[in-house]
Amino acid sequence: MMDMSWIASVEDPQPKRRIIYDADSYDTRFGDPYWREGNEEPESAWSFYTENDMGGTFEEYAWNTSVEELRDELATLNAYLSGAGETAGFPREKADPLEGNPIVASGGVGRWDGMHTGFSHFEDFDSLMHGADSPFKDCEIDRIWDENGHLFIDAHHHDGSVHVELLQLTDKGGEALEAMEDAWADEPFTAGGRSYSGSDESLSDFWHDLLNDPGLSSPPRYLETAFGRQPLEWDMDPRVIDFMNRMNEEYARLYEAGVTGITSPDMYDRYDGFQEGNLGFVRALVKARGLDPISSDREITALLNTYDAMFSTPEPEASRAASTELDPLDPADPLNAAPAVDPGMAR
Repeated sequence: MMDMSWIASVEDPQPKRRIIYDADSYDTRFGDPYWREGNEEPESAWSFYTENDMGGTFEEYAWNTSVEELRDELATLNAYLSGAGETAGFPREKADPLEGNPIVASGGVGRWDGMHTGFSHFEDFDSLMHGADSPFKDCEIDRIWDENGHLFIDAHHHDGSVHVELLQLTDKGGEALEAMEDAWADEPFTAGGRSYSGSDESLSDFWHDLLNDPGLSSPPRYLETAFGRQPLEWDMDPRVIDFMNRMNEEYARLYEAGVTGITSPDMYDRYDGFQEGNLGFVRALVKARGLDPISSDREITALLNTYDAMFSTPEPEASRAASTELDPLDPADPLNAAPAVDPGMAR
């Protein structure tokens, strides 16, 4: 029977967990192979440790490196979210209008009496991590990661675990938060263009709006904005990724040969690599091709039409909320010259 397990990774893909820091990687027995004791690969940490006088045990070397890496990652995140990235020594690919705005953390904190869920707001990232009301007080950070622009932090302490997602308020969201805090208890107030009665229920509505209205808060989009990573990356079957890479290489070859409908290098470069993160485009190609190689002139024409149409669409904006339930055109039909995808980006 033909193995079709790759279909689920296209029809119901999960965001790729893009690791920023992971303490487990530095486990010298079960962590990342790079950090495993006895790994004699030339580029491994073990080889570096044995060839250099690092002092102490290999476990101590791994632990110290983990602490340094975490400190550096937190400093870089703080610089990005506070707007100090230009002077912090890391590249800033795009301007970010949210820099310096307050942070909202939502998630769960484990305590002796169970898991408590909720949300809190902080003036800045440093207050979130080290302030009096920090959910990470007395914690060890386990991992920090990005999922299509959404930023998460996991940690643990003696009573349990902590799982938090970070959002950053827009200017309008910051004004809405100030309006809510300035309002008298149980008195009506207006914030973010909405009216609230001041009751407990209306305050819950306010926080729901603040967390879910893309005009009031936004995922940080850290890896995309600071380092130029793709806005979207999906955890797909390796066969799908290999297929996409082969199709991209084929189109690049045809582009270099001058037979595509795209003649502007700027237009081509703008989308170079973007197609891998565009779920609608991936679905369309895989649905039409079934992971088979191109085998006829008709299929080459279909490939050209599909890529030409996508590259001709306006440059996408990094929208805060767009559905992944796309209904792309079938690229197997050479007559499909209309744009084959919705260029919106979302988690």
